[in-house]
Amino acid sequence: MEPLADHLAEELYWTQPKAMHRSYELQTADIVVGTLEFETAFGSRATARANGEAWSLKRMGFFRPHVTVRNAGSDDDLAVYRPKWTGTEGELAFRGGAIFTWTVANFWATRYEIKESSGLTLIEYKSGGKDGGLKDFFRSQAHVTITEIGRRYPQVGLLVLTGWYLILLQQSDAAAAAAAASGAD
Repeated sequence: MEPLADHLAEELYWTQPKAMHRSYELQTADIVVGTLEFETAFGSRATARANGEAWSLKRMGFFRPHVTVRNAGSDDDLAVYRPKWTGTEGELAFRGGAIFTWTVANFWATRYEIKESSGLTLIEYKSGGKDGGLKDFFRSQAHVTITEIGRRYPQVGLLVLTGWYLILLQQSDAAAAAAAASGAD
């Protein structure tokens, strides 16, 4: 895997190589620069890798849900994401004080953003695959754009990975809610 840090200004895509596996690759020009893999088919614990580092991400809590981001194998939080009650926005607070906002950026939930505290967009995710077509219909994929301002942040690699993790959780929650609603008579 090549370092993500060397490809921040290029077109990036999250791809799901196998439709039924919860494993994802961040690519540019068919070069893998990051990965995100869930440990089980239904759990929330995932391992993210980029720039020679690995992190553990996990959703915790029921009444006050949050997501922890840790160095792999550590119990110390590097960052904690706390969603607002709507579930379509929240704050990702890093140890040391940096705070970012993750948000669903449109009504159809096909665009997501990570913003700095002043509201400037650092990273944008747009649903859809690199190639498009029916073969990608059942895969979670997105085009990722890191703005010039976003490339200046030392946390940008981890932000790209964490943002994708939050998108996948949001999509999973929406699918579960739709399934529950369709089963209710």
